[in-house]
Amino acid sequence: MEDTRVYDLCIVTDATASMGIYLHALNDSLPEIIRISALTGCFSRIGIVAYRDYCGGALTEWSGWHGLDARADLDHVPSNAKATRTQLLDFARNLQASHGGDWPEAAKTGLARMYANMRDHVGTVVVVFADAPPHTPATGGVNRIRETDTLTSKAPATASLYGPQAAAFADWVTLARTLCTGRKQARVFSIVQSDHVDTLAPFTYLSARTGGACFEIPSRCGAAAIGQVTMGVLLTWMGVEKKETGGAKAGSAAHLAKYCRYRDTVHLDKLSGERDPEAKKYWVYEDTPDVSKWSRDNLEKIGVGLADLKQHVAARKPALADFSQRYRADEAYRGLVVTNLQDIIKTDVAAITVNPVFGSLWRTVCGDRLNPARDDLLAQFGRQVDATTDADKKARLKQWLEESYDYEAEILELVASVPAADQFPCVLLDPTVDFAKLTTAGGDANGDEDEADNDNDAPVSLTRGDLLEIGRSCDARILRRLGRVLARLTYVATEDDLPGHIAAMTARPGDPGYVPRIPLALARPRHQRKFWKVLLHTIVPGTLLGPRPAALLAALSLRMGLAPLRDVADRELLAFAPHWNTLDVPETWNTNCLNLLLSADQDYVARQAAGTTAPTDGATGLLRSADRALFQALVDYKLAEINLDTTLTARIGWQPDKTKVPMGPTVVCRVCHFPRSVTIMAAQGICGLCDKTACTCATPAIHDACVAAHVSAADTAATPLWWVECSVRACRSQYVIYNPDSLAVRPKCHYCRAAGTQANDAAAVTQAPFVECRTCLSRVIWPAAYRPPGFSAKAFECPACATGAVATVVDVATSARQLVDENGREWLLRNTGGKILEPFSGRSLFYTISTAGVQGFAAAVEVLPPPPPQYSKGHGTLALALHGKAVRNVDDVVAELRRWITARRAEADACSLCFAAASKRSLRAACGRRGCGQRICAGCHSDWYGLNARGRLLNVAALHCPFCRRRPAPAVVARFGLNTLGNLRTAVARAGTWIYAWCNDCGLAQPFAERVCAQGAPPDVVDWQCADCEAKAAEATRRKDAAPAHRFKPCPGCGTVTEKRGGCDHISCPVPGCHTHWCFYCGAQVDPHLIYKHMEKQHGGWYGGAQLANDDPDDYDELEPDGFGECDCVLG
Repeated sequence: MEDTRVYDLCIVTDATASMGIYLHALNDSLPEIIRISALTGCFSRIGIVAYRDYCGGALTEWSGWHGLDARADLDHVPSNAKATRTQLLDFARNLQASHGGDWPEAAKTGLARMYANMRDHVGTVVVVFADAPPHTPATGGVNRIRETDTLTSKAPATASLYGPQAAAFADWVTLARTLCTGRKQARVFSIVQSDHVDTLAPFTYLSARTGGACFEIPSRCGAAAIGQVTMGVLLTWMGVEKKETGGAKAGSAAHLAKYCRYRDTVHLDKLSGERDPEAKKYWVYEDTPDVSKWSRDNLEKIGVGLADLKQHVAARKPALADFSQRYRADEAYRGLVVTNLQDIIKTDVAAITVNPVFGSLWRTVCGDRLNPARDDLLAQFGRQVDATTDADKKARLKQWLEESYDYEAEILELVASVPAADQFPCVLLDPTVDFAKLTTAGGDANGDEDEADNDNDAPVSLTRGDLLEIGRSCDARILRRLGRVLARLTYVATEDDLPGHIAAMTARPGDPGYVPRIPLALARPRHQRKFWKVLLHTIVPGTLLGPRPAALLAALSLRMGLAPLRDVADRELLAFAPHWNTLDVPETWNTNCLNLLLSADQDYVARQAAGTTAPTDGATGLLRSADRALFQALVDYKLAEINLDTTLTARIGWQPDKTKVPMGPTVVCRVCHFPRSVTIMAAQGICGLCDKTACTCATPAIHDACVAAHVSAADTAATPLWWVECSVRACRSQYVIYNPDSLAVRPKCHYCRAAGTQANDAAAVTQAPFVECRTCLSRVIWPAAYRPPGFSAKAFECPACATGAVATVVDVATSARQLVDENGREWLLRNTGGKILEPFSGRSLFYTISTAGVQGFAAAVEVLPPPPPQYSKGHGTLALALHGKAVRNVDDVVAELRRWITARRAEADACSLCFAAASKRSLRAACGRRGCGQRICAGCHSDWYGLNARGRLLNVAALHCPFCRRRPAPAVVARFGLNTLGNLRTAVARAGTWIYAWCNDCGLAQPFAERVCAQGAPPDVVDWQCADCEAKAAEATRRKDAAPAHRFKPCPGCGTVTEKRGGCDHISCPVPGCHTHWCFYCGAQVDPHLIYKHMEKQHGGWYGGAQLANDDPDDYDELEPDGFGECDCVLG
């Protein structure tokens, strides 16, 4: 007989301290349950009841009913008894697993609270989560008395909370009878995490009496497994079945639970109450071995997987209506489906591939070509797939997405709809043309092809997933793959041009061997401009692109200059032009994609200028002018950032480094009477060497030797001496030295040394009395007191320039980054009003534009702008400095950088270790030490320094830079843990006599073996332990094996040996007359009000140290001070 009743769903859960994993499962499953209920119409209301026990904490909690449709009839329900979707989710999220002072819990009270809120003559499906039994005569205890008194009380408070039928819930038999035959009827599905007959039997009875089913969950299963069983039970009851194949079928067949049923059900519906003698077959109504055996022997358990549930869960009659039929017939339902699918994609995209309801509706929407939301859903799904980090999950999602794009029937129907007169021109892939010998150069930065992307294979070897990647990325690998596909297509202008073997083909569309032909007429508006969307059907039948990927494919054809497809590509891009500038599609906002669009736009503009293409609808380009300016600004900005380390050639004044050049003007020192260079003269006619105040550290003998070195009375201005330059950037003055062998540090002039100026202090002002050479612009020290009368500083030429002894204007390699460091970045980037918050930070273009905003970006940001005033010195030309010296060829430097940016290229360099080509910014310093300029790629960096790992032998050579052989800077090796490896100094010092290894336990470098021969490397080791740690581990294992106390411990109150088989470490001894509360972890007797504090402080919290894999520690910071826990234990 068909059941036409409306159904509600109520989830009743034990919320005591041991139920944390169930509450995790509830939070994970609840959004999916709500969506399924809304989409299928199987439930009109959803509510949640949580119960604990009479020894502390909120006894019961009620969420209120969340209405899903008009049948919910919530108009007359008090506001505190109904909930919105958000309130229901918040209720579940805020439930805390706490309290529970003894083993049984107040399940009867929880079910009474549920029954009081149920509707008359409306069916209610109840899912019960539990891991402890209800209070029964066998469990006894004061809390059972409290529950019985509460439920049988005539007090108004009891009636208002638990309803007029509350007394029937004081007895488990009458409770089940009420749910089965009363005015309010329920079907109970129990999901119980316990293998004790005391717990399983009562819930098996309740489920059996109400037409539901009881399932035992393994004690060590996670929240995911509980959620799978819950969803599986509900879907099976709805009559929804998923067709499984391959691995999914194997997964559904795996046993996740045990179905519990009675062997003997003769008296199941005839019991009078909990103490009925026949009840011994259905639950432990008396705590004796005989009664327990009766119940245990009558209880049968059958292992089940998700695929087996339909054998044990009776589906509702009639089954749910076909979703696809309702989708096609009901416009409002179509909107509901799209909204829910969008929400699922954002929150848990994998649910579509697992849940048969979501999967069926997804396939239905994907097959609805008239639904404008279809393409957007596919694009959102693709973006979520790209964001997935789990490799296996990502592969499954990509496979599902690829299958969602199989539109062969739709494409064949579309092509057939084109009139015969418009079937040509067309494009096709000729299967007889061999491209196997096609070779190309380039590919990766090192000129090698990507091994995983062997595009020289025939196009038919590509998968639909390969072709769909253009919607997710425009990197060179994907564009190269699709470019080769486009290049291999055959263009047929007329029917007479059709190759004979294609024309003679007898295969019909859709048959094996048929060669699809795509007419260019499909690019016309009357065919919804479908040409580019279906073009790749020629490669993999059934491939249909969304609007954006299709437009990108058209842009690629223009970038490649494919003349036959030029007009249809123009029309596609002109039609899509208004849709590029949206932040809803992050994939657009990257250099490769924007550069592709700009290239296509430039091609169109150039053809218009050359007169080969007529303007279409007055369009001057394929992009809107505002979008063109924005995209150009973004690409220029990113290319400028990429080229910050590209080599530029700057021309600056020379930097003497003990270079011999005529010493120039001289003055005779009045102390030593030698002619001295004016660059070292001090006050009062005394040279710097004779000035006693200039240096107080030299002994008289050394001082006299220095004064007499390399000087004679016959010296003149033409006498060559050694020139150096002050290392202080703010000074850079040049001067002569007489004792070059004594200068073992970077030179610093007397004036900077006396002032204590640091070399890198760019803000310092030099006190050196210099004049500037009019030729090389170098500064030369010449105190004013020694300049001749009529001296003209503007006419001064340094001795090096005057004699031509050396080249004084030299070319040096630099980079934009070095110039920015010294001159600021305003010459490189105009960033008006700080439009970009952190310029050149390495963040993605999408991050940049989403934080800066589209509005006004092009006007505020410009790369290589006209010279700002601070850089032009009032002359309108850019002035830059490098190493404190004026750059003489600024225009050439800027032009060189502009060429790199305009060409959309970046300079490549070679890794110094493997010599593979890589972009300069991807290379890193080999050791980070000054003087070692070697740079290596990320792979070599990891391979070299990663040779030393925990639990492995130490490679002393790999502890040093592979080039300069010095110890690397700590930051270079920090991620490998080498900078904190203890005992490493000793290991290096003794490397010649001992082999050391990195202990996996203590984490120190420890001796492994003495070096006794040089015939080969010692055998490799993994997870190696030093002798001390190995001994400690062996001792710990021995103690663990020898001590059964890990599972069996005596009660500190009565001495009864107790075995803990599950739950937390709070034990409440059930022995009559004892009832001691104690900690199983340490065996200590603890006040019941303080036991959770004890476990938190003494044993690391988390109830004996067991933390759930998905737990957030912050969720458990506040434990109730009077809390009780619970556990499942048996007495030995």
